[in-house]
Amino acid sequence: MASQIDDTGPQPVTDAKFKPDLDHGVGVQALPPWKLMLHHDDENEFMYVVDTITMLTPLQSSEATRRKLEDQHEGVAPLLTTHRERAELYVNQFGRRNLTVSIEPA
Repeated sequence: MASQIDDTGPQPVTDAKFKPDLDHGVGVQALPPWKLMLHHDDENEFMYVVDTITMLTPLQSSEATRRKLEDQHEGVAPLLTTHRERAELYVNQFGRRNLTVSIEPA
């Protein structure tokens, strides 16, 4: 019987090269981590960006607000770390809401 992958949402990726497969007791290689970065723009209202972050990611409103403030001051702010395929999905989702995010290796 194949083990099922937990796909409940973005999970932080640890530095471990392998994580145990609890069903079979064997190691499986973890996917390399990628950071999702929020870029500041002058087109979207502050609360629209915060609402979009909370809608698309597991971040709560207070953390989304902190990240939005950081992107205003620094020009870019890290949102979360996940595997590349999910990070690319976030790029598409944020793009559909007219927000710019990018990904980079963690």
